[in-house]
Amino acid sequence: MSIHGFRWVIAVLPLLVFAACGGGSDAPVTQPPVPQLAISPSSANVLLGATAQFTATVTGTDNQQVTWQVNTVTGGSATTGTIGASGLFTAPMTMPASNQVTVQAILAADTSITRTATITLTAPVVTTYRTIGYMPDWTGDVTTLQYSKLTHINYAFLLAKAEGTLDSTGITSSRLQQLVGLAHASGTKVIISLGGWNNKDALGGALRSATARAALATNCLAFVNQYDLDGLDVDWEGISSASDGAAFSAFMQTIYTSLHPANKLTTTAVAWWFGQNIPAGAFYYCDFVNVMCYDFPGTQHSSYADSLTEFGHWVSLGIAKDKLNLGVPFYGYPGTGRSTSKEYSDICAADANAQNTDISNGYDYNGIPTIQQKATYVVNQKAGGIMIWELSGDATGSKSLLSAINTVLSGN
Repeated sequence: MSIHGFRWVIAVLPLLVFAACGGGSDAPVTQPPVPQLAISPSSANVLLGATAQFTATVTGTDNQQVTWQVNTVTGGSATTGTIGASGLFTAPMTMPASNQVTVQAILAADTSITRTATITLTAPVVTTYRTIGYMPDWTGDVTTLQYSKLTHINYAFLLAKAEGTLDSTGITSSRLQQLVGLAHASGTKVIISLGGWNNKDALGGALRSATARAALATNCLAFVNQYDLDGLDVDWEGISSASDGAAFSAFMQTIYTSLHPANKLTTTAVAWWFGQNIPAGAFYYCDFVNVMCYDFPGTQHSSYADSLTEFGHWVSLGIAKDKLNLGVPFYGYPGTGRSTSKEYSDICAADANAQNTDISNGYDYNGIPTIQQKATYVVNQKAGGIMIWELSGDATGSKSLLSAINTVLSGN
């Protein structure tokens, strides 16, 4: 064998040995799975006291368990928020030193594997709902009103004459002055209410005349300033045509233009049976609108269903819900009759359980459950608030409808 042939044998021999031992096989080498962890969502805004669900997704291992931490504390704390084994985070009730906290998921199969989400804590926006009570000049004790539970008092009624002057017999000056002093001391605004059912004809005569309308606006503004009032409420329950609606709108525009520069309010009270004649544009000149959801025909003059129907008419006009106040009665009627009424306090005086129902001794009215159901509707709809006709009809203590309303609207 030549030296060249010897070299060939030496070169090939290792290859033959390698092949005989299985070298060069195409069989894949199986690698152990690598555990993976993901957390979602990766960030969240959470209101104080609210909850947020976080989810940990584990792959690459049969051990699906994770440990949850908030700011590196397993399970979290009352200060920064807590988190359960399911990943449900509960925000603290008060704001910690930093409004940002971290939620961390730690893989049980390999504690070196972690994932983090960022939470931004936010304080809830406190919504102040209006509680507006009408207080008549002719009845009730202004010294016993629960002023702290009222945002506004509409004092009723300032009476108009057809020529645009004011009828002074509708207001007892000393009584109004006393109420204004007590209300302002409690931070409650007082608005004078113009018109009412019995004044609808004279008020209509003034508003239908451009000259008388202008004079009435001037006289009303002077009255507001004289008694240190916070605004003017217009209750014209005699609007019977589109031209009447236009006259009402013109009057509201006049008083709005005069009162708003002085930070005073313009409001109105409406019911669909006459208010449907008012053009939607008129409500631009109203800071809020009191919807009279009572005195309906039938065996219940202010049922929950009828009240929502009435309220819905005004929403359908495109008026913002937070401008609308749902009206409730503090009185009842005997059956289907509407000629006489009885105050809620008197109904309660004759029946120890009257506050818990809507019918007692033949009178239909709103007890506490229905009143609170209506207030809850206001909250759920983010409407403006509750309007009351009228405050002197309320009972005291645990039977008070105003207190029941306050419980719902204040959240306490």
